[in-house]
Order: sequence, then structure tokens, then C-alpha cells
Amino acid sequence: MRRDYLARSADAFALLAGWVYDHRWLVLCASILFTAAAAWQAGKVGADASLDTFFDPQDPTYRHYYEFRQDFGSDEIAYLFYSVPGAEHGVFDLAAMRKIAELSRELEANVPFVKEVTSLSHAEFMQSAGDDITVHEILRDFPETQAELLELRELILSKDIYVDNIVSADGRFAAIILEMTRASTDPPKLARLDPEGGDQLDNLYPQVSGYVIREILAKPEYAEFEFYNTGDVELNTVYNVTAVTEPVVQMSLSVLLIMLLGLVLLRGGVIGLIGPLLVVISALILTVAAMALLGWDIDMMFAMTPNLLIAIGVAQAVHLLSEFQLARGQGLARRDALCETMRLVGNPCLLAALTTAAGFMAMSGSELKGISRLSLYGGFGVLCTFFMMVTLLLSLLSFGGERHSRHSIRKNWFGPVLQLIHTFNVQRPGWIISASALLLVVSLAGISQLRVDFSFLTDFKPTLKIRQDTEFVEANMGGTLSLVYVFDAGEDGMKEPQRLRELQAFQQFAETQELVVKSLSIVDILKDLNQTFHGDQSEYYRIPEQRDLVAQYLLLYELSGGDQLEEYLSSDFSRAVVDLRVTMTNSTRIQQLFDSLQNYLREREQLKTLQITVEPSGVGLLWVRLADYISSSFAQGYLLVFVMIFTLMCIIFRSMKVGALAMVPNLGPILITMGYMGWAGINLDYIRMMIATIAIGIAVDDTVHLLTRMRQEFFRCGNYLQAMQNSLLGVGHALIITTIILAAVFAVYFLSDLAVMASFGVLLIVAISCALLADLFLLPVLIVKFKPFGPEFEWLADNRGSDQRPILT
Repeated sequence: MRRDYLARSADAFALLAGWVYDHRWLVLCASILFTAAAAWQAGKVGADASLDTFFDPQDPTYRHYYEFRQDFGSDEIAYLFYSVPGAEHGVFDLAAMRKIAELSRELEANVPFVKEVTSLSHAEFMQSAGDDITVHEILRDFPETQAELLELRELILSKDIYVDNIVSADGRFAAIILEMTRASTDPPKLARLDPEGGDQLDNLYPQVSGYVIREILAKPEYAEFEFYNTGDVELNTVYNVTAVTEPVVQMSLSVLLIMLLGLVLLRGGVIGLIGPLLVVISALILTVAAMALLGWDIDMMFAMTPNLLIAIGVAQAVHLLSEFQLARGQGLARRDALCETMRLVGNPCLLAALTTAAGFMAMSGSELKGISRLSLYGGFGVLCTFFMMVTLLLSLLSFGGERHSRHSIRKNWFGPVLQLIHTFNVQRPGWIISASALLLVVSLAGISQLRVDFSFLTDFKPTLKIRQDTEFVEANMGGTLSLVYVFDAGEDGMKEPQRLRELQAFQQFAETQELVVKSLSIVDILKDLNQTFHGDQSEYYRIPEQRDLVAQYLLLYELSGGDQLEEYLSSDFSRAVVDLRVTMTNSTRIQQLFDSLQNYLREREQLKTLQITVEPSGVGLLWVRLADYISSSFAQGYLLVFVMIFTLMCIIFRSMKVGALAMVPNLGPILITMGYMGWAGINLDYIRMMIATIAIGIAVDDTVHLLTRMRQEFFRCGNYLQAMQNSLLGVGHALIITTIILAAVFAVYFLSDLAVMASFGVLLIVAISCALLADLFLLPVLIVKFKPFGPEFEWLADNRGSDQRPILT
């Protein structure tokens, strides 16, 4: 009978194993040299933890943000909220105020990339002087007595521009605001403190700024203050450091776990212990080298890559080692054992690598640059693990003596369990199919509850100081997130009172929204100027009535030393900024706020009449767009990965029926995991959106191994039940061990300071555990029921020779 292409492919893998054995020194040396060259190239890769790694430079939202920055600079701040618990008058204690003045000067002088420091002692204050005004620091003439400072307290709390900005409405808390010249979207070359110092985190913004702020606040002279350090600088510093340093710790722990589990479960000797680790480390080096060649930096999304490649690579190696031990234990010589091993696992390992890589690469069309790149270098890394397995690992296994004994056969720890599973599958196939169908229905109901949503703050675990500090500030002052709107009226257009009233109307509407804590614009400065010119009479806290008066106020303000105009008004007076300080919350609520504001702007006829165009911008809008891109990437990527893997399975097995049956135990675990997310209220975000593509890529590995073995066993014995038993007892042991190793590696994510990474680990464990159950129970039952490999038969010897012919039963 003519052998099919999978059998010929298996023979080719056996020949490859024999060639590697015969040339083991050549293959080993070539593998080492190749990896060394890749390591040299990988050393050139840069690191970039900025938001720039998420967005394409041509993205319209991102482009608008850069245009905003060109006119108005960075909108990022460090926000140092504080109280003085031991002082009778709190933040308005005279001695405490003197120290705040000293602290403000120290911060302004020493923090890298700081543009300006604003505090109760350094805030800009306007006073009339006859027909002129003066602009100076609010405490230029420092009060000599506590009574004088308390009088000043009443003046400060009466100024709307200060309240809920640098002081709370009740006067119990105050803030020091550091405006920065750089932003988290800046690429490393613009964020370096030392231009020649490289792209290490401790030479890049915001880390260099955040570290200095922490050092200054920790000085003994400021011990009486209780500081809550938050804002863009501290949030991004903590996130960047975590995203870049945690993978090293996670990878080290994963290696230790794999070595421990390898000793307990595989008992494969020194080579069996270190061989898989060398494979995945080499594959990781090759992946980083490819990134360096493409000019890609290690970014925030890279954080999950090392552990994923370790898990996938070791899982593949376990199948090879398991079969090799079995072959050696059965008395085969080392060369023959390698050939027989690759005959059995070569095809499924290759097919598993291709399907896993397809799972990754399905997200390459994502509009999020970081996700798109992760899908490509992640898929490449998976293929590298297969390449290193059939070269480096095979060459390592080629060394050693020829001593063997039937007593050295691996201990099948799970043999009795697998036999029970086979018996249950034979006796209760209806129960298995019915229970699976019911579970899928419940999961689909859960998926209907699934939402795309995230919050940068809740990415951190509740125990972290940065989250606790930020939540405290939000509860007592609020507005740590910035949402910016740019009003464009053409050259000199923003000197027109009617147009300024449109800014004011927008601010008033925005401040009626639940999330908006404060709004600031050139209007607030002009109203303060107008009131100052009229002896601080409250009825003059309004926009001047004449264009000439607006122009005069702006000119006098600048001549008097005011330096806030450039933050809110372009140099040609054409563009004005409204800065909304918004409560840091989830992206859904931010999106609702954004939609409400956009509806207001669309329906505002006066904007069209006055020829004013309005563009939203700021880091807050980038997070809103991120949610939109997650939604579109989720739908497109998941559909594509299912189609790609289904197509691959159909091509590989040359059967639509086999392809369809193979997808059931792979789609099922994904649907169950996503259903669990829906019922548990776990939302999709920029990390969790990768769950389905990664999990199905991993889950399909075991399906391919079991399905390939069942096909081989069926064509050997001609009976589906016997093929199921032989397959479960043959590869079931390896399937369980790989799942245990994968779960252990993914459990390392639990230790992350990022709650989103910890939940990512939980969800992957849920997915692969469900996949194992589906492969052990559902897939064999479906194969027996639908008989995708053809009708059962018996093999009889042909009288004309030693060939055999099938007799259909």
C-alpha cells in the first residue's frame, strides 16, 4: 500500500536524526557558533518602554498629539500631593511653608527635564499697581507671622485657579506640580539624560526624573510631610521599571521550576535537564537578534515573551525526551532511539510549531504597533525553538554511552490514570459530549458579558505604593489624568472675546461631567487679569468685553513676567488649549466622557459660525484610542487565528473533517476561558487580548501530538478504540507533563507587581488546563464517533510476498 506524505515526512525526520547523530560534533559546534553570533547581534537591541511603542507614527490620533506638543510642549507632570499631620494649621503652617519653598527650589534646580515647579510658595500671583500689574511668586514677600500666612490662606482659597489644582478646597492638602519638558511618547534618543549614555532605564526619562524626586522627598528635612507621589512621572517610572526588569526575574524562576520538575517527572539525566533550557535560551537569543536586525526595541509587550518561549519550547522538548527515554528503555541503541523518536514526534512537533506561530502571527495586522511586533517576533521565536530542538537538542542527545536496560524505561507516572480515562471514554462518550456542549453554552453566555476595558492605575496591584498614593490623591483632590482640547481660530483668532467665550462655555459644560475635576485655559488667566485690574472685585472675574483689551492684557501679562501663556496659547494666538483634569478611571468611562464632549462640540453651532475647529489630544485620548484598537484587533485577530489554524490542520491532514474535529478541543478551552472572564468581570485589555491567540497556539500543540499519534496507531491496527488506547498511553504521559510545566511557568506571572500580568497567568493556566481535559476526553471520543481516518480494517499478509493489504471490516 502506498504510504502517505505524513509517513514519508516521518521517515525524513528519522533520516535527519540519523544525520545529526553521525555529524553531532559539527551540528553542536555550528549551533553554538550560530547562537554566539546571534548573542552578539542581540546585544545591539535597544529598550523603549514609552507609549511610542504602541502607536504607529502615522496614526492620526498620535499625529495630532505630536502637533499639540510642538505648539504647547509636554502635558506630563509629576504630582506631589502632601499634608502636614503634626502641624496645627496643616499645609499653611508657617514653618512648613518655608520648607515647601525650599523643596520647590530644590526640585526645580535638580530634577532632570523639569520645566517649571508650581506650589503654594511658587505659584504665579497677580497684583494691580495703578494702571499696571505685577506677576510674581505668591510668597515673594514671605509672611513673617502665622497670622499673616492665614490671611493669605483666605486669598488663595478664593482664587479658583488654585483650588483643586495646588490646594484642596478645604485647605487640608496641597500639591507641588512639576511640569516636564519630555513625555512618555518620546523615543529613547530624545529621552536620554546623557546623550552618550545609552538607552538603559537609569539614563532615560521619566526614570531619571522619578529617581531624583524620590531621593529629594526622602531627605530628613522633609520628614514632617506626608507625601503622595503620583502623576505621569512616577506612574510611568514604576511601570517601565517593572516591565523591563520583571522578565529577567520571571525567566530565572521559570528555569528553576523547569529544572525541578524535569528532575521529578522526566529523570532524563543531565542532558535531559539542561538540553531543553539551552534550546529555549538559544531561541530567545535568536529572537532578540532578529529584533535588533529589524531595528525594533525591547518594549512593554516584550515582558511576556521570555516566559512564553520558555514554556512553549520546553513543552515541545518534553515530547522528544519522553519518546527518547521510552525508546532507550526498550533496548534501542542511541542512534536508533533518536531516529525512532523523530519518526514519532518530528511531524507533530513541526506542526505544533507552525500552528503556534500562526496563533502569534494572527495579530500582526493589529493597529497597535507593540501588539503587531509581538505577534511577529513571538511567532519567529516559536519557530526558532523548533529549529534549535532538531539541531542543538538532537546533537546533545547523540552523546553518551550505549548502555541501556529494559529497567531504565521511564516511569509512566500517569499510566493508571490514563487507562481510567480510556475506560471512561469508551463507556461514557455521550456524557462527555453532552457535558462539553453544556459547558460551551454557559461559556458563550459569559462571552456576551465580556468587555474591552482597562485602567492604567489598576494595572498595578493594590498593595503597591504608587496605586495607593494615586487612589488617595483621587479621593482627596482628583484629576491626575489629562484630556486636552485644542481650539483653532486662525491667526490672532483667540484675541476675540466671542471665541474666548466658546472656550469658557466648553469648560463650563465639561465641569458638569462627573469625571472632570478641573479645567484650565487662557480664559482663566484673562478672567484673573480682569479681576486684578479692577481691584479684585468678584464681578470682574469675567472675559474682557473688547478685543483690544484682551490683547492689552495679554501683552501686559507677558511684560510683567507671566510665563503661563505658552502652555495655553500658541505664539500666533491662533490655537488655544483647554486642559481637563480628569479622574483616573477605566477606559470605558473615559470613552463615555469623550463621547459626551464630542457630542457637545458637534452640536455647538457657534463654533461653526465663529470658524473654530476643535481637536482632542493629550495622553488621556491616547488611552481612549488604545481601547478602540484593542476592540478592532480582538475581533480581527481572533477570527484570523481560527481560520489560519483550521486551514493548516486541513492542509496537514488533507481532510476537512479532521481539521474541524481538531478545532473543537482547541476552540472549546478558549471559549471557556473567555466565558470565565465574562462571568468574573475580567475585561479585555492590551495584555489579555493576547489570551486567545497565545492559548490556542499552545493548546493546539497537544492536539497535534495526540491526533497525529491516533492517526499513526489507527493505520497500524485499523481499530479506533485500540488506537485511542495506544495513543493515550503513548503520548498522554507527555501531554500531562507539558501541561504541568506550562502551568508552573505561567504561575510565575502571579509574582508580578502588575495585576494585569498576574491575571494573564491565571487565564493561561485555565486555558491550558481545559485544553488538556479536552484532548484527553473530548478529542478521542470525537475521533471514535466520526471516524475521520476512514473505515476500520484488519491487516492480512499477502500471499505474494511480505506486503500487507487492508481488509475493511
